[in-house]
Amino acid sequence: MEYINQKSKFVENTSVFRKRKERQKECKVREDSFISEEKKSINRYWLVFAKQEMLEQCKTCGNDSDACCKIGCEVFDRVVEAIDEGLTEMNPCFNCPMSKTQCYGWSNNKPNPIPPAKEEEDDKKAVESMKEYVETADDTPKEVTEFRGKYHFLSNFYESPFVIGGNEFKTVEHFFQALKCTDKEEMLSVINAPTPGKARSIGRRVNLRDDWQDVKVSFMYAGLKAKFKNPSLRKMLLDTGNKVLKETNTWGDTYWGISNGKGKNMLGRLLMKLRKEIKEEEASKVRYYTGIGSRKTPYNILNKMSEIAKAFGNTGFTLRSGGAPGADSAFEKTAKEKEVFLPWNGFNNKSGIIPKATVKALELAEEFHPNWHNLSDSARRFMIRNVYQVLGKDLNTPSEFVICWTPDGAETANERSIKTGGTGFAIALADSLGIPVYNLANPESLEEVRLKFAELV
Repeated sequence: MEYINQKSKFVENTSVFRKRKERQKECKVREDSFISEEKKSINRYWLVFAKQEMLEQCKTCGNDSDACCKIGCEVFDRVVEAIDEGLTEMNPCFNCPMSKTQCYGWSNNKPNPIPPAKEEEDDKKAVESMKEYVETADDTPKEVTEFRGKYHFLSNFYESPFVIGGNEFKTVEHFFQALKCTDKEEMLSVINAPTPGKARSIGRRVNLRDDWQDVKVSFMYAGLKAKFKNPSLRKMLLDTGNKVLKETNTWGDTYWGISNGKGKNMLGRLLMKLRKEIKEEEASKVRYYTGIGSRKTPYNILNKMSEIAKAFGNTGFTLRSGGAPGADSAFEKTAKEKEVFLPWNGFNNKSGIIPKATVKALELAEEFHPNWHNLSDSARRFMIRNVYQVLGKDLNTPSEFVICWTPDGAETANERSIKTGGTGFAIALADSLGIPVYNLANPESLEEVRLKFAELV
């Protein structure tokens, strides 16, 4: 509701919509049709950008009020469409269906001034303002007060097997209680306990090591670090954002948690410390994605690829591509950081990385090309290049996802066909490694790319 109020306020204060009330009912129906609950946060993000662009248009527009109203309604139509599709430059002339004679903005054989492309500093400011807009609209609780239900994964009783010192521990509770022991048999009885509650019960009766009070916090932290190496749990911890984590309890534990409003909350504090370390580690890590596709990719998809590359570049991602005409070049055109792998020097008049035909590269190329032994030398070079596009310069740093376009919309090895072309090799390799593939020939894949981008910002 807040989003709709914000939008209404903007509409009323913008001259482009002076006669908005005449179309109020129609616009409300359109608005309701494209704003679903699960998309609201994403559409908030794009609407801020749209508003900024359109306000700039109003500052430079010389149209009278009647003309402004007509073209304004048509601009609104395209902005709504752009928000719904996502990742589209909010340029009123973008894919405009009107001819010069129809366009009220056309004068002296040129359209009304279009604001120049934003510089890098302006991009950063826009992103920050968008983040702030979404955050201020967030009415979720700012702290977690119990490790149950949605947040049960924070509990030491949550089943999350991990291995330390050759022993597998079912939960952090099993690990923590086992380290109290000085006797091997007692330790094994804790490790093999069927439930974390039983492990705690046994741990309270063992012969306690002399230095336990000095080492127990460091042992707890070691257990938490091992637990949250699991990618899914790691993401769940990061998704708590900056919320204060408090383990409130009813059993009187005022050291690890909080009881009756009192306690040191050591478990919550260690979890927040670990969350901060993971955030810093993620921020310093270079992240990669692969952007590739057919040389015959449609023009409108090429535009989207360039927009996607710019958007992900602003979030710190490095593009991996292959320097070919069409899709590769569209991604490379706007990517901030990129690794372009070429089959040979001077390919497509580009400079880039010439990958080595290592044993591993050759083995993978042979495995994923169905007719490897009948390929020419130049064709083999292309396949070796494709291996590096997915696995990186060291062949050991896989891309997080692949974005592409092929005529058949293939996203898995089983969906490959003769129409998939050379891109099918990279799709099959990524599929074998569990790397998501988003083929923009499928409308739902663009939506998935939008969601992934929304997660990042």
